[in-house]
Amino acid sequence: MIIAVVALILVVVIGYFLYNYLNSKAAIFVESEPVSIVYVDGKQVGKTPYEGEFDEKEITLKLVPESFDQPLLPYETNVSLSKGVRTVVRRSLGESRQTSSGEIVSFEKIGGEAANVSVITTPDGAEVIFDSKDREFSPARFSSVPSGSHNLEAKAEGYLSRKFDVIAENGYNLTAIVELAKDLNYTPEESEEPKEATASAELKQDVKEITIMDTPTGFLRVRSGPSVIDEEVGRVTPGETYDVVSIDEDTGWYEIEFDKNESGWVTNNYATPSGKVKN
Repeated sequence: MIIAVVALILVVVIGYFLYNYLNSKAAIFVESEPVSIVYVDGKQVGKTPYEGEFDEKEITLKLVPESFDQPLLPYETNVSLSKGVRTVVRRSLGESRQTSSGEIVSFEKIGGEAANVSVITTPDGAEVIFDSKDREFSPARFSSVPSGSHNLEAKAEGYLSRKFDVIAENGYNLTAIVELAKDLNYTPEESEEPKEATASAELKQDVKEITIMDTPTGFLRVRSGPSVIDEEVGRVTPGETYDVVSIDEDTGWYEIEFDKNESGWVTNNYATPSGKVKN
């Protein structure tokens, strides 16, 4: 099956680099497995692999897989394009969100001579390995890294790992948003402390309020569902506190009330419980 083959691909090479310091346009390169029709802002622009140039702006990117053997889930997300920067998006498309995976890598100018690499994962807390030696748990940040090519690997229990290359540039923070696919062949080992694990899950569900943490962009996207692939429906600001409606059991994302009784989802990578729980 195509999905089985895709799910077993552990090494994914992805490049993200400065496109042209003097170029007034922004570039995007999109790859997918299987081949997909590419839509930008609702307009069909080609098939993967696709590369295009745009003005600096935020676009809505949609991939519709060409699959005749079985139905695969289309992918849609918002991507912020920066002048003089080439963004690479890569997706392995499955029958559901849980069996799909991929990464989006973006740059933010920070100035100075250092290069930083930040990694955000779904699920939260995945182990991130930098150049096969430095290890952190997502959200991970590697500071003052040498300019040039580096290897990243993200892995979590019960999920298929992903490996990919990034190119760090001095004066820029590179952020990789990585989504892992569930390992359908995974069988969890029996826990020696099931009661403690259950208690932790129940405590997690008791969170009543969360506070938005500092983010590389100065804001946090609110999405229509608990995943980076879901549509952006708003933005919230670091330091603000919001009521929690629910918590997604798979990703740990928070559903919050954020604007005139409207609700949406924010990642727990940049949100922390405020210390108040339901009675």
